[in-house]
Amino acid sequence: TDGSFAVNDVPSGSYVVEVVTPNHRFEPVRVDITSKGKMRARLVNYIKTSEVIRQPYPLQIRANGPQSYFMKRETWGWTDFLMNPMVMMMVLPLLIIVLLPKVVNTNDPEMRKV
Repeated sequence: TDGSFAVNDVPSGSYVVEVVTPNHRFEPVRVDITSKGKMRARLVNYIKTSEVIRQPYPLQIRANGPQSYFMKRETWGWTDFLMNPMVMMMVLPLLIIVLLPKVVNTNDPEMRKV
């Protein structure tokens, strides 16, 4: 078979047709049926609900691509280690202890008296 089917005797109203498969991803389609039996199909847009992208009737829904269940793992870098708050709390005081004596002018005579 070609996978086609028909739904008969549907009362008037607004319906969302969703195809759910474990291997492929499909866009949901909203079908509005008037009391006179006239049908209008459009893609569902959850972000811009006022935007209407009409679909021809009878509906021919095609897969958008394979279903992706997993996200690619982030790679680790040295900046992740260096920007860690615990590392920064250890390195910053160490830099202050090491560099502060070099910044202060030790040739000042008043500093040598002490």
